[in-house]
Amino acid sequence: MLKCFRKITALALSTVMVLYVGTAAAVSAGAVESAAVCSAERFGDYGYNILDDGTVEIVDYYGSYTDVSIPSEIERKIVTSVGGWAFDNCSSIISITIPNSVKSIGWGAFEKCYNLKNVDLGNGVTSIDVNAFFGCSALTRIIIPDSMTTIGYAAFENCISLTSITIPDSAISIGDWAFEGCSSLTSITLPDSVTSIGEGEFSGCSSLASITIPDSVISIGDWAFQGCSSLTSIILPDGVTSVGEGAFLYCTGLISISVPAGVTSISNNTFSGCRGLTTIIVPNSIISIGNCAFEGCIALTTIIIPNSVTAINFAAFRGCSNLTSITIPDSVTSIGNWAFQDCSNLTSITIPESVLSIGQEAFHGCTALTNVTIYGSETSIGDFAFGYYYSYSSHAHSDFSHLKVSGFTICGYTGAAAEQYAIDNGFEFIPIGYIVYD
Repeated sequence: MLKCFRKITALALSTVMVLYVGTAAAVSAGAVESAAVCSAERFGDYGYNILDDGTVEIVDYYGSYTDVSIPSEIERKIVTSVGGWAFDNCSSIISITIPNSVKSIGWGAFEKCYNLKNVDLGNGVTSIDVNAFFGCSALTRIIIPDSMTTIGYAAFENCISLTSITIPDSAISIGDWAFEGCSSLTSITLPDSVTSIGEGEFSGCSSLASITIPDSVISIGDWAFQGCSSLTSIILPDGVTSVGEGAFLYCTGLISISVPAGVTSISNNTFSGCRGLTTIIVPNSIISIGNCAFEGCIALTTIIIPNSVTAINFAAFRGCSNLTSITIPDSVTSIGNWAFQDCSNLTSITIPESVLSIGQEAFHGCTALTNVTIYGSETSIGDFAFGYYYSYSSHAHSDFSHLKVSGFTICGYTGAAAEQYAIDNGFEFIPIGYIVYD
């Protein structure tokens, strides 16, 4: 009866998880109906329930075989589903064959079957529910049948031995975090039926070297490819309009990428930690560059910010130590705190009149920066926007001092905020003219 109790608890929660699984709502709803009968009967090594439609759901396994073939019939009734946690933690199983009669694999059905290596899914399976193969760390092979329509939330999460998987054309929904932590997965092809790549879908797939994204995809979810350190290039279809927060975070092998013209913002942390990124094309549709968007992209030497961008946010380019030049367009109204901090090869920069604020430490640590021209007459400049910290150790403590870059000058209009900032901070000021008021 313990399995029955756990199953009812999980199925009650499944109504919440519908938010993440998408079309799996129908599967969860059906599973809730099937849970109405909980006095499991036994047939050999299997515990089962008879569902309302007269078919059978496997709810438990009592055997210790290494190779298991689930029967297609029990007591002359067709087996149509493998229920929630039916085989969870069955450490003896190495391979399992699921018959064509089975349509659904339930929530956590094979969760933490640590020795499970091979799974043959029958041609009738249409859905794999939440956590179905979660933590099956020995799983190396699984063939997804053409009947499949839904792969649920975290269905294959932490299947660290899975090397490849093909998603059939019938699949219309792949749940968030479905393949998270599949660190041996090297390649994957998504069918044209898929319209989005979910949150964290391939996060931590550190061996993933190639992926084919079909033209049908219109959105890339938050953290979708986070930590895919073997991914060197990726083509985003023209139809993509949204690239989520941290989508390519720590993709350290990524060399180049082109952002589609329909995308309107580069989100927070989107390319943060992409240490190998040398080239990126930013389209004219982009209006904002998010917090830490390119932080730590140490191989990035140049970037063209289009005239559509209005804001460069918090730490957007912090630590881009090889960035030598950047052009800030007239459309930009604000440069956030730490936006270009520690861009140590940036030598000069021009701030257009449109910029109303330069954030705290925006160019701090840019030790090669010797000249800044600020055209705005009322541009506010945050504390320590320019200069760098120098630290020295003295036995038990460290002292940090704010220093000026040798030869650093600020160019601007006489009487403007830039001149006052230079005076207040002891910087040399070079006038470029006078403010003319109407």
